[in-house]
Amino acid sequence: MQFTTFAAISALCHSTLATAVSSSSGLTPLCNEPTQLCNIDPSKYIGDWYEIGRTAIIRGTFESGCDCVQAKYAFKPDGDIQVTNTCVKNQKYSTIVGNAHPLSPSELKVTFSPAGFNGGIGTFFQNLIPGPNYVVKNVWTDADGNYERALIVSPLYIPGIEKYTESIWILSRNSSIPQADIDESLAYATAAGFHPVQSKWEPTDQTTCAKYVPGN
Repeated sequence: MQFTTFAAISALCHSTLATAVSSSSGLTPLCNEPTQLCNIDPSKYIGDWYEIGRTAIIRGTFESGCDCVQAKYAFKPDGDIQVTNTCVKNQKYSTIVGNAHPLSPSELKVTFSPAGFNGGIGTFFQNLIPGPNYVVKNVWTDADGNYERALIVSPLYIPGIEKYTESIWILSRNSSIPQADIDESLAYATAAGFHPVQSKWEPTDQTTCAKYVPGN
C-alpha cells in the first residue's frame, strides 16, 4: 500500500464526503458528519478486525516492532468489552488483553496493564487522556448492514504538538482493502479535524501473517 499524500487527502475531503456514496469495495459510510459522534451499534462492532494502518504514537506502545496486528472485541458480563490485541513481533506471536468501558455508543475508555502496554510509556499516555481514548469515528457497512471497515481516533492534546500525537487507526474485517478505501477513511479523519500526515499514519503489514498464527 502506498502512503497517502496530504494533497490527496485534502482533495478527497470534498469529493468523498459530499454525498454518501459507496466506496470502491461497495461499502457505505454509516455517518456523514465528521465533526459529530457516530451512533455505533456495539453488537455489530464486536468480533475480529485487522489493523490496516495506524499513526506513529501507536507504534510506540504494544505495537512497537509489530506486524500482522489484529484485534478481537467481546462483551463481558459486566457490560464492558474485552479487547484482545495480537501481533507478530520478532517473528513471534504476541498478545495483550485489555478492557474497554463504554462511555457512549461510539466512545470507549480502553486500558491495558502497564507491563503489556510498553511499561511506563503506555501508562503515561493512557493517563494523559482522562475521557474516552478510543472513538469509533465512522464505520462502513455492506449491503446487509454489517460493519466491515472502521475509522478509530484518539485525541491527545499536548499544546503545540497535538497534530503529531493523535492516534488514528483503520480497521477492516479483511486483511487488505483497496487504496481508495484507505484514502476515503483518512479523508474523513481529516475532515473531522485530525492530521494523518503530521501524525505519521502508515499501513500495517498483513502480507505474511498466516505462518505465525497458531493453527496455521
